[in-house]
Amino acid sequence: MTTTRPTITRTISHLILIVLFSASGAIHAQPALDRKIVPVQQQGSVRPGEKRGDQNKPDRILSRAPKIDARAAASRVRKAHQDHRVLAINLIDRKGPPIYRVKTLSDKGVVQFVYVDGNNGEVFE
Repeated sequence: MTTTRPTITRTISHLILIVLFSASGAIHAQPALDRKIVPVQQQGSVRPGEKRGDQNKPDRILSRAPKIDARAAASRVRKAHQDHRVLAINLIDRKGPPIYRVKTLSDKGVVQFVYVDGNNGEVFE
């Protein structure tokens, strides 16, 4: 039985490719011993509401945090509008005090937005 030259060449090239791919996988599978594991806090990460270089400045988000949570705001809306069902609650904290926007549905099928002050819990429309 005789084999042709292109068949031998193709077989050898396939073997070379198999050896190269298996060797490259073994190289990449080894852990990097020279890499140092650093906790996230030490990598120079920035907290929300803070820019790089603002480490000595007070955190602006914490100073404007609402004093009541979304669940308390929903309960205040339920007390003020007993014939309404609460559909959704969103915190609006752009400028001024934090305010919850509460989407409600009345018994008549009317969708209405009611607002709750995040600091004192006052309900208004």
